[in-house]
Formats: sequence, C-alpha cells, structure tokens
Amino acid sequence: MHRTVISDGVLTGEIDGEIVWGQNKADLVEKFAITKDIDLENSFGYSNGGADRSMLELLGHPVAVNPDRDLAAASADNGWARLRFERRGGNLYHLARTLLGLLAVIGASGAAMLCSMGRDRRTLRNRLLRWVPTTALRCAGLRIRVSGPQTARTVRPAIFVFNHQSKSDALIIPISWVTPPPPWSPGKR
Repeated sequence: MHRTVISDGVLTGEIDGEIVWGQNKADLVEKFAITKDIDLENSFGYSNGGADRSMLELLGHPVAVNPDRDLAAASADNGWARLRFERRGGNLYHLARTLLGLLAVIGASGAAMLCSMGRDRRTLRNRLLRWVPTTALRCAGLRIRVSGPQTARTVRPAIFVFNHQSKSDALIIPISWVTPPPPWSPGKR
C-alpha cells in the first residue's frame, strides 16, 4: 500500500510504497477485510476498469460502472450488475444551462471584484473562490451538501480525491480552499 510522504509535518506530494493496482488492490482488500472482520460476500464494490476485476471477484455484490471493454466482458461473463451513466446530449436545455453557468462565472467574478475594491487581496481571493463556483454550480442545477459542517470548517489537514471523469471538480475544489489550511487535492491523470 502506498502512502503520501510527510516531511516536517508537510505533505510533499511524493508517494512511498507500491501503487495499489490490479491484483495488489485485491490482496489489500482481502487483507483489510480479514483484519476488520468484514464479510466480503455481503460487500459491494464498484469499478469502471478491468484492472479491478480481481478485486470485484472477491465481493458478493460487484458492480461495473461505465465499464471499459475488459470490465464489460467480465461483468457479462459473471452476471455482475452494470450501471451506465451516459453523457447528456447537446440539446437546447443543456446548452442554455452551460451558457448560464458561464455567465454566472463572469457575473460572480465581477461582483467579487467590485465588492472587494479597497480591501486586501485575501478578501478578493476568498470571495472569488466562494462566490464564483457556488453561483456557477447553482445555475447549472447542482447543489453541494456538506455532511458534518463542523468537520468541514475545522482547521485540519485534509485530503480530497476527485474523480477525473467529472467536469464539476473544477468548480467544487475552490470551495474547499476557502477554509484554511487549503486541502491537498490529488486527482488521477
């Protein structure tokens, strides 16, 4: 299992240990289940890639989500559940929502700048990071609910992992930066 390297209390961004991938992931899931007395037959697992086939084979409820070719074949062969989420089409409604989101970014940026005139740069930055993504997400019809707001606002080290398949991450990540210290937010390439 790999861990992030911490030097003098600061995350360096370096990785220590082996990358959890393929059979390594399956082995670690099995080891974790044994140490925590977890019944894998009653456990669910979700993946979109064939590299996770061995991990999914351990579970009683494997689910292929938007599977690649290898995982689609494995899920068909094994009778696993499959979830498919399609991209929304380019109809007029979606085009209008995207345009509204873009206008919201421009309008919220302008409002943050006007309301921050004569103030320090931190005030402007915080307003931009809070107002722009919140306004754009609301105009796009997305709402973010925080479970345990006391935890979200606590000064703490935090790591957020974002799904590389979501276009909304670029709007969600800045919201988390407003609460100091800024979290470390790795993503997959």
